[in-house]
Amino acid sequence: MQFKKIKLGLSLKFILLTTLLIILTSLTLGFFFLHSKEKDYVNFLKSRGIALSRTLAFNSEYGVLTSNTDVLAKLAQGILQESDVSYCVIHDSQGKILVEYYLGNALKPNIPLPLIDHALKIKFPGEETLIQPLSIKIDLPQAFDIATIVKTRRLSKTHERGELLPGYLGILEQIKRRLKIEGQIIEEKIGTVRVGLSLVSLNQSVLRIQKAIGMITLLVAFVGILITIILVQLIIRPIQRLVYGTRQIARGDLTYEVKVYSRDEIGELASSFNQMTLFLRKSRDQVEEYRKNLEQMVEERTRQLKETEAELIRSEKFAAIGELITGITHELNNKLTPILGYVQIFKAMKTNDKLSKYMEIIEESALAAKKIVESLLKFSRTTPPQKIYYNLNETMEGTLLLVEPDIRKNNILLKKTLDPQLPMTMSDPSLISQAFLNILNNACQAMEEKGGKLTIQSYQKNEKIFFSIQDTGVGIPKENLMRIFDPFFSTKEVGKGTGLGLSISYGIIQSHEGNIHVESQSKEGSTFIIELPIKAPDQISTRTPIPPKRRRISKKGKILIIEDDPSVQTLLTDLLRNRHEVTTAMDGQEGKKIIEKTKFDLYLVDLRMPYMNGKELYEWIKTACPSEKEKVIFITGDTHDKKTQIFLSEADRPHLSKPFQMESLENLIWQILEKKL
Repeated sequence: MQFKKIKLGLSLKFILLTTLLIILTSLTLGFFFLHSKEKDYVNFLKSRGIALSRTLAFNSEYGVLTSNTDVLAKLAQGILQESDVSYCVIHDSQGKILVEYYLGNALKPNIPLPLIDHALKIKFPGEETLIQPLSIKIDLPQAFDIATIVKTRRLSKTHERGELLPGYLGILEQIKRRLKIEGQIIEEKIGTVRVGLSLVSLNQSVLRIQKAIGMITLLVAFVGILITIILVQLIIRPIQRLVYGTRQIARGDLTYEVKVYSRDEIGELASSFNQMTLFLRKSRDQVEEYRKNLEQMVEERTRQLKETEAELIRSEKFAAIGELITGITHELNNKLTPILGYVQIFKAMKTNDKLSKYMEIIEESALAAKKIVESLLKFSRTTPPQKIYYNLNETMEGTLLLVEPDIRKNNILLKKTLDPQLPMTMSDPSLISQAFLNILNNACQAMEEKGGKLTIQSYQKNEKIFFSIQDTGVGIPKENLMRIFDPFFSTKEVGKGTGLGLSISYGIIQSHEGNIHVESQSKEGSTFIIELPIKAPDQISTRTPIPPKRRRISKKGKILIIEDDPSVQTLLTDLLRNRHEVTTAMDGQEGKKIIEKTKFDLYLVDLRMPYMNGKELYEWIKTACPSEKEKVIFITGDTHDKKTQIFLSEADRPHLSKPFQMESLENLIWQILEKKL
């Protein structure tokens, strides 16, 4: 069986230790005090007994010499009147008891007289008195037996009669002088007196002293314990408060403070504890603030990462779809070119009204398809914006005029707050207007059923320009917020949108190094915030296109058509063979071989061809026959491609974008043949 260890507190330990020390000290002092008092009392009793015994021996000289028991009895009774005297015995020189008296049950002496004489002669030579303890038990004396020799004096010679002359010393001296007796006075033992001193009063006194010492010890111990408890409370209580404070801190309560009542070491410890608590509380508050800030930073950074990730995904989608659209539009332009070309040829011919009507329908459809292709090209636009330095408020004002009919039609309240101090910046007005228009159209469509409020604001913040477009329409569901800028994403009915409007706006703002933020809740409306940087004007060189003028081709020339699309090649051949000598090639390699043999007045070169494209052919012409490069006209269906734009800019040659107008083609041919380019 295991016993649980008893836990003693510091205060209990201190009290027990102090109490033990007080009791031990009191007992030790009491023991020495009692021993000293007992010794003094015994010595006093012995001195008194010796005095009584010697006085009795001195006074008993005559009675012992004369064996006068009456005299001796009176002397013995006188001695018995003294306190503590329990008996008195007088012996003669032969040991015969002349007188003996005992009080009550006094302990009778059991020491033979010869032993007393022997002790005086051997152990205590020269002494007249011997003190011996009397007891019933060993080491427990009940009385002291004080024996004193009774002496007398005589002359060493006798007088004429020959008799001994006993007497007192003074009498003997007088006799010696008067009788003129020669000789010395000598002492002689004639008896012994024995006085018994009782130790009862001594023992009673010792017992009283013991009781007094015990009471004093208890009193001192009680007072000491009481004082110790008070001191312990004064010392331990602050420590207990410190211990309680440490427990509170361990539980997380850093507001606890220990009250300081003194300026001693305990007070300094309490002050240090409070300072430590204050430091910990400040540190915890700082850590908590750092934690909150860190959480906010993590949330903000996570949000930014998600937005960046969404933008990257969106950019990748844009890039992939842009490449797809570029390829598709190139092929569509190739197909639309002969359609529009032949329509224009047929319209120029004198045909019946019914056929002309069919041609108009075909032309309208082809032009509609061309617009679709142009919108797709706008979406995949890689051309740098043509920026000018102006105030964006002007663009917003102009764009609002375009949507004003829809605002009135749908009973929409317009609230416009444009900052008159809005700084100017570099941007492309037509592109920014397109971005504004797409967002405004969406806002109007969101409120077309019940009407609502359209709020437009512009303001400057942190070196940036902001436009806020807020509507109170149907809002955007949360699950669709991350997809609204995706190409072809739309929640509208079929025929009411292509899903490219917001994607085009997003791309335009991105091309201006800006961003679009959306805040929306379903059935509560949406807010689009357009953010654009403030930029100072740069030196920008732009070529202003000159509207083509129809010119009559008066000079006949040799023309080489290098085009891989058979329909486009056939169209160009049909258009030009009546006035010019036309030669055709299906790709760059075939065209190169023809040029090596024959030189022409004009070269119509498609940029995208198999085997050797138009760019490679032009580089060869520049190297092999530099004089021929001034006769080149490029035709292409992907002028929105960035690489194509860079090449055309560096080549600095005229070009036609498919599908092109016949007037544009005739004008360029005329300028080349007339050496105007």
